Amino acid sequence: MAASERSDSCFAHQLLRENVPEGCRIVTLCRTERIELLMPSSKVRQLELLPFSEAETLVHLQEFFADATIEDGTEFWRSTGGNSRVQANAMSKSNTISDMLASLGPSSTPIVVRF
Repeated sequence: MAASERSDSCFAHQLLRENVPEGCRIVTLCRTERIELLMPSSKVRQLELLPFSEAETLVHLQEFFADATIEDGTEFWRSTGGNSRVQANAMSKSNTISDMLASLGPSSTPIVVRF
């Protein structure tokens, strides 16, 4: 985690061991390859965040670029692997769809996220 990379301590693994009041939930997000750094107990429920589908990607794209076409959505989905974080980052850095798609390059960026 970022804290260990900076030689700082992280409280997330301690937080996951807390007894919380009924009705309360602690939600943390973590990249798959870093789950062991959280040292989750067997009681911690892990859920995988699935990538956006092509249809969900088009809706996401049209929130930033209302004139986005189905073809734009398909290319965006292919280029980002459906990863919502990659998509949001790409859209925030571009003023046009064509510039954004060009910035993503010719191959997808697969990232699996779990929490």
